[in-house]
Formats: sequence, structure tokens, C-alpha cells
Amino acid sequence: MKITQIAAYNLDIPYDVQYRPAWQPGLIGQSRDFTPVRMATDAGIVGCGGSDGHHVGTIARNVTPHLLGADPFAMEAPARSLRHSGGLWLWLWFIDLAFWEIIGKAAGLPLDRLWGAARDKVQPCAGTAELGDPANRAGLAARDPAAGLRATQLRFQLQSSPDPRAGCDTAGSSVSNTP
Repeated sequence: MKITQIAAYNLDIPYDVQYRPAWQPGLIGQSRDFTPVRMATDAGIVGCGGSDGHHVGTIARNVTPHLLGADPFAMEAPARSLRHSGGLWLWLWFIDLAFWEIIGKAAGLPLDRLWGAARDKVQPCAGTAELGDPANRAGLAARDPAAGLRATQLRFQLQSSPDPRAGCDTAGSSVSNTP
């Protein structure tokens, strides 16, 4: 089996509301830059991946020439090229997702089985992307168990809540501790 096509697209996905990511204080996002990647093989198997950012030019210039004609089962061969293809600080890890989807489909196994997982169920959890005050986080934490979520990652604005434990106490008091 050989890789015969790699297609990538730069998308700009608008948000319904402004977005303030916790990891970029001060940024107010109106949309999300995203690059989906589709990798096809001569066996008709397709794998997909994707990542934040616009990477079409980098993929066309630095990735596609190394992967066309490659065996998707021999991921180690192009690994060095992928590791350095996005520049010094950007490893295009999301291309690996397309490789693994192809491998899983060819093997007829879901990836958790292919990798030797011992469980057949994963406990779902939630995460917050924006900062919030303790009362806001408590509202989110109270909502999550009803949706079947067993844990929630909370992000607090430390400026308005100097002691993050107080925020955890506020959020924790709004939910039951029962499984």
C-alpha cells in the first residue's frame, strides 16, 4: 500500500460568540483557524487528521513531497521530515492521525485494540477553554454530570480569585461526589 494523495485545506470557522482562550490572555477570537488533512492510498483507504492554524502551504511544500509513494505502515521513515517540516517550533503531529486511521482501517481494528487497550470504555470528562470566576465555573461543573461527564477541568481567573482553591470549593459544592 502506498500514499497517493494528500489534500489539506485552510478553514476559518466563525464563532457564534467571542472566544477568550485561557492560554492566550488578552486575545479575543472571532473564529478558529483550522487545517483538515486527507491522506489517500492506492488501496482506496483514506485517513484524516487536522490541527489549529493554517498549514496548507507548509504541507504542500514540506510534507507532501516526503509522503507521496510512502508506505503508511512505515511511519518511522518520514518521521524526521514531519518533525521538522513546520519549522523549528511546529511539528505537524496531526499528520500522524491520518497515518493511524489508515493503519487501523487496513487492519480492520479500532486503534484502541490495535494499541492493546485493556478497556472498552473511556470515562468522559469536560474541560473549559476560557477563564471564569468561581461562580461561573460552579455553574459549568453542576451542568456536566447531567451530561454524563465524570470530571471537569476548570480554569479560573486568578486576578478575581487569588486563591484557586476557593474556586474549586465553590465549584465542588455545586455537584454531588457520587459516581
